[in-house]
Amino acid sequence: MASEKKSKMFAFRTTEKLIDEFGQFCEENCMDIAKRLRRYMQRDVDNWKRQKIAQYNAAKNKLDKLEKESNDEEDFGFDD
Repeated sequence: MASEKKSKMFAFRTTEKLIDEFGQFCEENCMDIAKRLRRYMQRDVDNWKRQKIAQYNAAKNKLDKLEKESNDEEDFGFDD
């Protein structure tokens, strides 16, 4: 059975003026309003994911550095 793509409606509050101006902008630039909004949303999600990955990598690098420093200190210990 093939997986079906499910769409959900998304509602938000904004001024009628903004909707009209955005609609005019999209019309003049040959864009579909819904498609344009989906692209904005996807771009934001993609940027958020990149930021989360960067934070994860930074934390991992910091832990790796601390672990390496800890191991280096142990190498210089005194033997009994």
